[in-house]
Amino acid sequence: MEVTLMYDSLCDIVHDQTFLKVSGLGADFFLKMESLNPAGSIKLKTAVGLINDLQTRGLLGPDTILIESSSGNLGVALAMICAERAIPFTCVVDPNSSSHNIRMMRSYGAEVIQVQAPDANGGFLGTRIALIREKLASDPRYVWLNQYENAANPRAHARTTARSISQHFGHVDYLFVGAGTTGTLMGCVQHFQRHHPSTRIIAVDSVGSVTFGTPASRRFIPGLGTSQHPPIFKADGIYALEMVPESRTVAMCRILARSKGLLVGGSTATVIAAVHAWRERIEPGSVVVALSPDWGERYLDTLYDDQWVEQRFGREVLNMTLADLSSSEAATFPGSVKTPSRASSLPQDVCESVVCACASPCGSELAR
Repeated sequence: MEVTLMYDSLCDIVHDQTFLKVSGLGADFFLKMESLNPAGSIKLKTAVGLINDLQTRGLLGPDTILIESSSGNLGVALAMICAERAIPFTCVVDPNSSSHNIRMMRSYGAEVIQVQAPDANGGFLGTRIALIREKLASDPRYVWLNQYENAANPRAHARTTARSISQHFGHVDYLFVGAGTTGTLMGCVQHFQRHHPSTRIIAVDSVGSVTFGTPASRRFIPGLGTSQHPPIFKADGIYALEMVPESRTVAMCRILARSKGLLVGGSTATVIAAVHAWRERIEPGSVVVALSPDWGERYLDTLYDDQWVEQRFGREVLNMTLADLSSSEAATFPGSVKTPSRASSLPQDVCESVVCACASPCGSELAR
């Protein structure tokens, strides 16, 4: 019998029970497809949670202009919702933001401001936030959603993303979650610590990000990673950390497109690269779930463009195979850096709770 689904709002079209079984990458896993909504990414949930929180607290007035810093996907989701709800929206982006996402935001009627100067860590987050603070100081109509500090961000994913995983599978042995602002990661940690504490949550980040105290370096792919420590991030409840070089992300994007028909975005490819890196550490028969935050159409001008990739990561990345990835250690991959494998190598506030597992086997217990 055919089922017809009717919705009252774009925000309601969230397919939270869609999982794709992926085989042939060394460890079988279920990919939670978070791009199957009108905004095209997991950030729709973040955007809805942030705006609804403001409404609940009575902070949306008739003259309010919402403002947020975003490398792309959250900006698109916020622009879409604000257009539906007739709320003016300004998004602050940077040179790493794709032209596709910027065009989408402007098509929804958002004002887009692009900063150009990098911050002290070589990224653009500090510069974007500084511009927002200037706007707030100069015009009282601006209200900052502030995904980096707002508890509504992780709360949205605890209530939706994480809950849907546990409802569908019951028990999950390994859950791989990308770390950007860490809203999704923290939401999953909150839920699984409370309801399924035996689930091992693997945080996935990009080499060059400072979230976990690892060295800062230039990054080109928007989505995961930060150049400033996210205030909402707490290491408690994370089993291990996998740092993925961006060159490995690019290679995985292209491998998945050619061999699996999966045209994934940068964040998704990074998470899948982490699962692949763990293929010999995951016990046979384990239930493994990986979050797929985005799809690949928005990256056709970057990750899937040969000239763009060659200029940043070298020609050797263009046509790598899974066998090439399997035989390449992260430390020798183009553009990569060696990442510490012991908790003691990380800053004290992080190493108390996280075992960093990049190129060597992970400890079986949290470092305490």
